[in-house]
Amino acid sequence: MKKTLPFVFAISLAGFATASMAQDMNNAESQDERYKRMFNQLDTDGSSTIDKAEAEPAGLSAEDFDQLDRNADGELDIDEFLQVVPSDSQ
Repeated sequence: MKKTLPFVFAISLAGFATASMAQDMNNAESQDERYKRMFNQLDTDGSSTIDKAEAEPAGLSAEDFDQLDRNADGELDIDEFLQVVPSDSQ
């Protein structure tokens, strides 16, 4: 079951999505591919995970982060991230 994105984080993702779509107007990139690219943009240290410090500028509070961090390891991996964003199949 997908969790609902916190409102502020959803707005931040929408901003990333808008910027990504503007860059790729002529590209047939899927929505899932755009979200993976956004994940990589949020992953500023290149660790293949997003920690609380990386998520905070995107508007995700520590409390909301903890709710999304399904395995409670203090990081969101790509699978956890994609569980809370809309997918092409929805």
